[in-house]
Amino acid sequence: GNLHVCSLMGTVDPNLQMEGNFNCDLSSMPDEQNANEYYYDQQYFNLNLVRPPRVQLSYAGRSREKEMFEADTLELTCTAENAFPSPNITWYLNSQPIQFSDDSFSITSTDGPRLRGEE
Repeated sequence: GNLHVCSLMGTVDPNLQMEGNFNCDLSSMPDEQNANEYYYDQQYFNLNLVRPPRVQLSYAGRSREKEMFEADTLELTCTAENAFPSPNITWYLNSQPIQFSDDSFSITSTDGPRLRGEE
């Protein structure tokens, strides 16, 4: 048999909405022996775009350690820049997710579509 190939190549660009299902459709005309039979097949490829974020943690002062008195206010800001798709940000204290249902911590600001813990 004959081999027929059609290749597709391009640069992945999230601005072009390239995420999704690509499919290759094959259809052929009837051959001489089977005049009424058409051949058809389809194969799929799913493309999920990702871009790793640049993560930064902002806090008052320059050191990664601070001594504070009771009732002092601590403010930490976590940013994930240029992430695709948009990330979820989850805060932990001693490896345990922070519970925002009590009055100890609260989310003061968010910029972005999703933030875990705010439900």
